Amino acid sequence: MCKQIDLGQKKIIINLKYIHKLSSGMAKTIKEMCEFLKEKKEDITFLEGLDRIRYLVELGDDHESTYPFPSKLKTEANRVKGCVSGAYIAAEFKNGRVYYQGMSEARTVFGYVAILAQALSGLTPEDIVNNSKGGIHDFIEGTNIKASLTPSRADAFGNVYKMIVMKAAEYM
Repeated sequence: MCKQIDLGQKKIIINLKYIHKLSSGMAKTIKEMCEFLKEKKEDITFLEGLDRIRYLVELGDDHESTYPFPSKLKTEANRVKGCVSGAYIAAEFKNGRVYYQGMSEARTVFGYVAILAQALSGLTPEDIVNNSKGGIHDFIEGTNIKASLTPSRADAFGNVYKMIVMKAAEYM
């Protein structure tokens, strides 16, 4: 199940199997998280400039249409600290695994929120807290987030990840 995004001369195929896996509540492993992040890293590094931004916006839009973020979850407890624009992460613990929903008012940040929510949903709290950092670090380094976004947008990615880890730690 794939979706093609037309970015002018470049086309990207979004593999929706991860979105389906997330929505079905299926468990996932760290290896699958790393494979997902590697795929997203390849997509992002293939693109440059406005195409990269359009892709991130499209990822956020797809995530929002699949997992609408209820306004009742826009609470101070779910607000990502350190984000200039409003960003929120909510967690649900089900069958020993954590599932995330997120949103951001900044459309490019929303794309990164979608990537993190999809990558980390379905893992155990222990895997998120103790074993996810390496895959996240590889993604950050491989996509060169810090150079491709404004400093506040680049910091948002790290702040969202910290929030996800904090929420997972609450279930340990």
